[in-house]
Amino acid sequence: MIKLLFTLFLAIVGSSSAFAYYMPYEGRFLSRDPIEEEGGVNLYATVGNNPILYWDILGLDKFVYDGSKICRLSDDGSKCKKCWEAASGKPDEKGNFDYSEERQKLKNIGPIPEGKYLLPSNITTNPDIRGTWDLDDWNNYAKNRAFYQTRVDARGRGPWGRCFGRLEPQPETDTFGRSNFNVHGGTSKGSAGCIDIGNNDKEFFDQLRMGFVKEGEVKVIVDYSGSSTKSCKCVNASPAGWKD
Repeated sequence: MIKLLFTLFLAIVGSSSAFAYYMPYEGRFLSRDPIEEEGGVNLYATVGNNPILYWDILGLDKFVYDGSKICRLSDDGSKCKKCWEAASGKPDEKGNFDYSEERQKLKNIGPIPEGKYLLPSNITTNPDIRGTWDLDDWNNYAKNRAFYQTRVDARGRGPWGRCFGRLEPQPETDTFGRSNFNVHGGTSKGSAGCIDIGNNDKEFFDQLRMGFVKEGEVKVIVDYSGSSTKSCKCVNASPAGWKD
């Protein structure tokens, strides 16, 4: 029923993204995929013909986090370009990371809930402007801000790494009343619910900022089933290099 309603909606009003226009009477996009064969052999397909699980604002790449790694994939998920080791939440009493739904509900303990998020690709030095941060810029602002400027607290390298960016949950994502999810680095494995990429933070954010500079917001999917990263062999996923 949902797919039928979605198809009827497109048939009536049409659809477009920043890079492609949809022709409802033809049942396909007018424009070729801007990432060409990297998005699959069908250059006029969109989101792997699965608009319920995926969505395509710009027709470009996305990031997927599956509980052990965060990967950059073509938008239809068919091509894996790079993976970085990652973790989310705090380990349980046995030292294991639990990604069950019940664990996702635990504030400041459980992993980031499954769903869809957006991550800004720009860099900022102003907390009133959405963007990614270098830790040094954040701490300089916290120390030197004027009294009338937004207050922020200084952050340490251990739990935050060198770079971080706030994830914005999309309306259909159930965060179980939780908030303030980030992608960040750190020296110890785990977080209070963010995606911790350890010593990979500099490389990850450099790629984000350079590779998606025109997009503004990049899609991040959290899917612990493994189905969204099935195209990733990841035998050479960059290790996070946590100290413990």
